[in-house]
Amino acid sequence: MKKKPWLCYVDYSDFTPGIGYAYFTTHKHPRGDDWDDEPYEYNAETPYERYIYGVIEFHLSDVVEPRYVDKYGDVDLEQINSPWTIEEINERKVPWLRTPTVWIWAGITPSSFLAIVQALGGDAIVIMGKQEEVGAYV
Repeated sequence: MKKKPWLCYVDYSDFTPGIGYAYFTTHKHPRGDDWDDEPYEYNAETPYERYIYGVIEFHLSDVVEPRYVDKYGDVDLEQINSPWTIEEINERKVPWLRTPTVWIWAGITPSSFLAIVQALGGDAIVIMGKQEEVGAYV
């Protein structure tokens, strides 16, 4: 039986607001450099290549990343360093992304991710992996 790909890492650009990259894996415990260090946004790297199933570039505004959420779930857009590691985000202690109406958690499939981005008025494209597999996997 083929393993379902799931969201394991999001890189949301500081340099180009509104553009992000969602990484998907089929591994139970994917890894990357410094995934156990906080703050994740200054320490962690993308998943090691052997763990990457596919990557989706997305364009979405009004998104709050985990770096702006404290350990109590409150949003603080002035927060300089987050209290989160990639491992904690993937354990679903905080969503990878959240908007005023939707929270996007680790574990979501590529097709569900694409559907949410489109429903929120954003757009997305598969930039790594087979389009028919990554974009259409349910």
